[in-house]
Amino acid sequence: GVTGTRLDHLLAAVYLLDVINSSGIHGKIIDLHNEMLLVENEVVLKKEKNFPFLSFLPFTRTVVVSVMGTKYELTNKRIIQGRTIGISNVITGKFCKVNVSQGKLIIIRSKD
Repeated sequence: GVTGTRLDHLLAAVYLLDVINSSGIHGKIIDLHNEMLLVENEVVLKKEKNFPFLSFLPFTRTVVVSVMGTKYELTNKRIIQGRTIGISNVITGKFCKVNVSQGKLIIIRSKD
């Protein structure tokens, strides 16, 4: 499986999300504890009981992102790969809005 014990399979699947998105299809990687998507524009996420936590990780070297409707909001924040500023956020209302103005962003929704 994609998110099983093989990290090479997981990493390959993450790169395949980029290939899928380039074709105009919005793919996701989903297992019992996580949902992962790749965003390069804007997305509205509904608060879900199954995945209460959100993390934002740059797929490209840097991203510029705005996040509204979360505990820790960001406004045109430049995030560089390897930095942990986007880890473990939560949606505070019914929805949150994520806008990526530069680069590509991995969004991971998760539960413990």
